[in-house]
Amino acid sequence: GDWEVEDDGILLRFDPWGGQKTGLFLDMWENRRRMVPALAQGRVADLFCYVGQWGLHAARAGAAEVVCVDRSAGAIERVEAAAAANGLQDRVRGVAGDVKAFLEAQPDASFDSVICDPPAFIQGKKDVSAGLRAYRSLFARAIAKVKPGGMAVLASCSSHLLEDRFAELVADAGRWSKRPLRLLMVGGQAPCHPVPLSLPEARYLKCWLVEVGD
Repeated sequence: GDWEVEDDGILLRFDPWGGQKTGLFLDMWENRRRMVPALAQGRVADLFCYVGQWGLHAARAGAAEVVCVDRSAGAIERVEAAAAANGLQDRVRGVAGDVKAFLEAQPDASFDSVICDPPAFIQGKKDVSAGLRAYRSLFARAIAKVKPGGMAVLASCSSHLLEDRFAELVADAGRWSKRPLRLLMVGGQAPCHPVPLSLPEARYLKCWLVEVGD
């Protein structure tokens, strides 16, 4: 059955046996703590939200409306249950469906912030070129939905996507969406996922906070 845990002041229910990995993503807590204050207003889209850790924290911090999107109906049920348990049901709603279809249905510049933390598009070296295209296209679509002066959290957990290539694809996504980007914060995996210096590819997580211009 589900377990209940407190995540930096938010009560969450998750399934440690049937969920993805542990049922929670434990490597992002430091990035959330640093970046959520920049997301704490207006309308926020939490894409690939899973159990809604980013979106729930943004709502608790002050975002007026948070839309959490994930293709897993079970994940969205947990988002909505957590919103109610934390008194955030008036500010958080879940959408079970395809993120690309959701983005296509939204007007450009309709969100104050977008969080885009997709699954790994690059599982092995053979996937790198297709994965780069997929990230670039997704990030460009997400960036286009942000109001001028708004924020985007862009992340990748693909260990085969090194940080210099990640930097290039974020810059490309800004150009594709014809929106200037300013890098505000760079994050990686939390200290509970340490990196042996002899194994640099163990630094798998990239998480950037960028400001989206006009």
